[in-house]
Amino acid sequence: MATITTITTTVYPVAPFDFELTAGYLTYFQGRYGTDSLTDGVYRRLLDLDGTLVLASVRSVGTIESPELAVELRGEGLTSSQVGQASERVAWLLGAQQDLAPFYSMAETDSTMLAMTQRFHGLHLPHTASVFEALVLAILGQQIATNVARIIRTLLIETYGPSRTFDGDVYYSFPRP
Repeated sequence: MATITTITTTVYPVAPFDFELTAGYLTYFQGRYGTDSLTDGVYRRLLDLDGTLVLASVRSVGTIESPELAVELRGEGLTSSQVGQASERVAWLLGAQQDLAPFYSMAETDSTMLAMTQRFHGLHLPHTASVFEALVLAILGQQIATNVARIIRTLLIETYGPSRTFDGDVYYSFPRP
């Protein structure tokens, strides 16, 4: 087994960006859900970079109006190319580059929407890591109860997804097609 490399980088989301709200949404505010976990303010996801498994641990070191994310990447012999790819993947998963300003401007003219945007100020819409993951999750969510879909998703990930253990904790990536 190769030596585990740890590299820290930074992602600068488009403001406003509420890290806790956005990362919490990915885990359904349950701490851990499928491939995503949020514990003690740190969002974690095992990234599959063309077969290289990299654990991304992300925490906010900025504010909602001046967001900054510290991203720690851990994997075997990480290259600068993989670090760049992992940083881009983290930004994509968290929807960090979404510009919410046009939406907020539109919402100002509607009292109901205004109340919602104030309540969820800085929530960016997260993404799946791949089209395959989105398709599988869309199919799982059809015509069955949400809690059943969540159970099936977890079983699918833990049965067929690549996994890696870091510091005694097992992390899973979404299965490959």
